Amino acid sequence: MLIIGSAQDEFIAVKSLKAARDGWIGFDGVITIEDANFADGLRIQSEKTRQMVFQFDDTDRIGGQAFAPELAQIRRILEIGRHYRGKRLLVHCFQGQSRSAGAALAILADRLGVGREKEAVDQLLQICPLAVCNRVVLQHADTLLSRNGAIMSAWQAYENTNDKAAGVRLLRGLADQAG
Repeated sequence: MLIIGSAQDEFIAVKSLKAARDGWIGFDGVITIEDANFADGLRIQSEKTRQMVFQFDDTDRIGGQAFAPELAQIRRILEIGRHYRGKRLLVHCFQGQSRSAGAALAILADRLGVGREKEAVDQLLQICPLAVCNRVVLQHADTLLSRNGAIMSAWQAYENTNDKAAGVRLLRGLADQAG
């Protein structure tokens, strides 16, 4: 986990569903991202931890059979990130690498401000070294934060230097094309 800013109790964690089930206690907020119509998701019953659930599939393209993230969903995730500034926030999806990593990158880019997108990517990779961010999440974040593609460009620059991330991206693209 990475401490963001000067407050020792402020950080964002990115986890898989399994890790979130075992490790959500102690967080002020939990953003759960699960597949559309997923039936076995994490549901938290706690007075101390507030959970917000989003349903969209892990697809990198709009259209087709999968339910891509919608602009309104990413807007809400950014609002939650702002609300939980200075607090402990957990973001998770099924594998903890794509949708949750994309959401965390969007929140970090928002918190750091314009021109610091590469720094946001670097911080994300400290939190989640195996990240392969969902591209639709990043495209929506670029739009909502008026970054003119800077978040996506910073992420793409990282992927261009990492063979493993590029390989995963290639496999995801083939899976999206196959439906």
